[in-house]
Amino acid sequence: MDPQSSKLQHRQVEETTGQTTQHQHLAGKQTTREFGSVEEMLRHDAQQNPPPPRLGERVAESVAPLPKPARSWWQKLFSSGI
Repeated sequence: MDPQSSKLQHRQVEETTGQTTQHQHLAGKQTTREFGSVEEMLRHDAQQNPPPPRLGERVAESVAPLPKPARSWWQKLFSSGI
């Protein structure tokens, strides 16, 4: 077999594979979406990709030893009953 034709066949296989990948990508239901804010984008991402279940437990364990935040001045003011 001629080395030149072998390279040509290899290149044709690569091109065919690339075209198939592009068609599958284009055939998918991916749409472009614009977000009004970063928070909106993060909420959308969280809906599409939920975090692992163990992550919530690990976060709760991490913050458990931290002291509770002090009440703010306005909470103190309005809770005094004035």
